[in-house]
Amino acid sequence: MKLRPSSAELKSHEALAERMVERGISVRPLAKLVNRGVSTIGRLRSGTRTKCSREVAEAIAQVLNVPLDDLFRLPVVPTVPCPCADQCAGHEVAA
Repeated sequence: MKLRPSSAELKSHEALAERMVERGISVRPLAKLVNRGVSTIGRLRSGTRTKCSREVAEAIAQVLNVPLDDLFRLPVVPTVPCPCADQCAGHEVAA
């Protein structure tokens, strides 16, 4: 099991805006669909905000029907083998 980073960084607010136009969805409906405030989505779209939770990034990508990494950069969390690997399924833990 890999740990999931808790934050995501928008690669390009222009790309987000373009995908929204392509899908015919404006800020208010997108905010409602991802259960976030209009100001949060508006700031991401305008570029005044560049970071959000991974959960929000995943929801935006899902609603816009694009791969997550098309719009967002996820931090790399280094992992090491679990110290109990001989007793478990060999999941990984944060370094």
